[in-house]
Amino acid sequence: MRDASGDLSWLQPKGLVANRNMQVSVANAKIRANSDDAAVVVLSANKGVLLKLLDPVAFGWFKVRYRDGQSGYVKASEVCYD
Repeated sequence: MRDASGDLSWLQPKGLVANRNMQVSVANAKIRANSDDAAVVVLSANKGVLLKLLDPVAFGWFKVRYRDGQSGYVKASEVCYD
């Protein structure tokens, strides 16, 4: 597994979970109501914030959920993922 800085880490299988998380890689990622640059911003996330991947969406967007339960769409270019 690689962390956001690209360093390799080892985990025991019991430490793995089925959920996929993404980490915000830009200073201020905009989480939008729809997968469109013109959509309403429902949440802003700072660099390093973890988001749960709900669904990959076509055209470079991911549907994600923040830890407080808010969900929306983030551009693939604004997050790190495996």
